[in-house]
Amino acid sequence: MSATMCTTASFAPSSLLSSRFSNGTVSFACLLSSRASAFQTSTTTTKKPVSGFQFHIEAKQNKVARTLLTQKERTYNKARKSEIATRIKKVRTLAEILLPAATEDNVAELEKLISEATKSVDKAVSKGVLHKNTGARRKSRMARCKQAVLKANNLMTYN
Repeated sequence: MSATMCTTASFAPSSLLSSRFSNGTVSFACLLSSRASAFQTSTTTTKKPVSGFQFHIEAKQNKVARTLLTQKERTYNKARKSEIATRIKKVRTLAEILLPAATEDNVAELEKLISEATKSVDKAVSKGVLHKNTGARRKSRMARCKQAVLKANNLMTYN
């Protein structure tokens, strides 16, 4: 490309920032030359890179990569939240059905659905999809649905 001017009065990040080109790329040849002459106190002009090549990174590459990664994480998180919502909805609908008349077999089925939903909520909390307080609140609501079914049908057992 073109020759770069790099001030190497001291080895500081501010001296490395002067190695940007007008098109947004960063010259690592200037970085290499500043490392080699970190203890010099003069201004040097690097016409050829120290290592024989010049390596450029586009400033836009990181932005594009982060955008792609964000979209991928968003779809993953959205699918996980949808799965949790579906499982909680199954628990609530079964609890509403069992509220008037429930047997111990029906309650066992409800407990199975609650354990599956709890497992998915815990996994989402561990992966960072849900906040831990949100996960605790959702599990608590499912437990309250179960308790309401047991109380309405006199199936509560006190230990």
